[in-house]
Amino acid sequence: MPAEPQFFVWRTSAELAEAVVNGRQAIGLTQVELARRARVGRKFLFQLEHGKPTLRVDKVLAVLQALELVPLVLPVSVIAAM
Repeated sequence: MPAEPQFFVWRTSAELAEAVVNGRQAIGLTQVELARRARVGRKFLFQLEHGKPTLRVDKVLAVLQALELVPLVLPVSVIAAM
């Protein structure tokens, strides 16, 4: 039987930060390695992983892509039904 897909619901910058840290650690990358892979600065990645609430969305998306994570926007009603 295939494993259930892993997903997270992100409502705060702290929740996104946790998902990025967990994703990075799960594939065994350092902050420097992930920053290089995503083509963002290490300072940006540090801020993202520490929950800074104001970051450039294009850079956040680059980090998520480097982690092979895809953001998905859903109505609250869909999330509540899960």
